[in-house]
Formats: sequence, structure tokens, C-alpha cells
Amino acid sequence: LWIFLLQILNPLLIKVFMTSEFEKGWQFGLVGGAKAWIPYWNIDTFFTQFLLGSLVALFLADRKSRLASSSIKFDIGALISLTAAIVLVLTRVTPGAPDSFTNQPYAAPWFSMLIAIFLGCSASSMYVWRFLDNRFAVFLATISFGVYLWHYFVISIFANSYFKDFQYFGVGSILRWAFISSLVITIAISIATLSWYFFEKPIIKQVKLIRNKQKAAND
Repeated sequence: LWIFLLQILNPLLIKVFMTSEFEKGWQFGLVGGAKAWIPYWNIDTFFTQFLLGSLVALFLADRKSRLASSSIKFDIGALISLTAAIVLVLTRVTPGAPDSFTNQPYAAPWFSMLIAIFLGCSASSMYVWRFLDNRFAVFLATISFGVYLWHYFVISIFANSYFKDFQYFGVGSILRWAFISSLVITIAISIATLSWYFFEKPIIKQVKLIRNKQKAAND
């Protein structure tokens, strides 16, 4: 219900919080690009994604509580939803512009919905999950929050200090773009890994110890 309400509310948010035309656009740098992107990319769109993720988690928790078994129908559902997501991106996404129908970027909320369905079906599938549940994927999921936090910091340093053309639609050569992007990904993953082992993991471990002591004391 909340997802539908948010989608109904989104056009109003766009109208009320529309940015001015002064220095608006990616040609004016990150601030100008942000003015072009906002308010299309707003808290409404973000929250819809979070709710979709919550629905998938609820679906999986319910199946686990009922000890529901895997089924080939979820493999079919995963493949169909993933294919639909790819087709949606290829046919609907216009780089640097919101969708003409939903007025939201990245084909939201349809793309997020299809990916949510794909993840939910994959977790209950018989075969698809084998391609996703591997050591690298588990490791990347563990440090994913650090990657999310640090990658844009690395991008900003590169774009302002080393690769001036590393801006939205700024790199003309795909090989140059691939090289710079690989550097960003490698550095972001390296920082996120250090952050996990020396900062996040020790804090989580300490919090668990405190909670276990409190639980033991209460018992």
C-alpha cells in the first residue's frame, strides 16, 4: 500500500521541489547535474526501493518460517524477471534523464521491482541461486556498505585531481572509461575491505558481546 501511495505522491514532490534553471545541467559540474537530477531522484523514489527490499525480505522470512522447499517455478520467475529488467534498461533508460512515464531515473520503480522479484525468486530457486551464492558474492555483500560509501569519494578525487574528463558523459573513449572505472572499483573495494576488518567488524563484534552480557545478566 505504501509503495502505491508513494508513487501517487511523487509527481507532487517533483512539482513542489523543482530546482531553478540557473546553472542547471551536467555541463555545470556535479552541482549543476544534481540540480538536473533533483527532484526526480528524491526520497520518495529511494523509499520505494527500500520498501520493495523489505517486501522481499518478508517473503523470504515467511517461506523460511514455513520450511518451504525450493521449486523450479522460482528459477523460471528469476530468469523471466532478470530478462525483463535487462530489456527495460535497453528500451526505457535514457542516460542523464528521468523516465518519460514515471519521471523517475533508472526506470524506477519498475527496474527496482523486477530486481526485487529476481532476488526473491533466486533465493527460493533450485538452480539459479548456485550462480549467485559464491565466495566472491558473499565477500562483496559483506563489504558492500563500505563500497557504497567510498566509491563516490574516490570518483570525486579522480574527477577533480587526476582525470578531469571523468564526469557524466565526459569520457569519449570506452577503453579510457573502463581503465578509470577499474581503478575506482579496485580502490573502493580495497578501502571498504580495510574499513570492514579494522573498523566495522570490530564494532559489530563488540556490540554483540555487550548484548550477550546484558542478556546473560537479565537471565
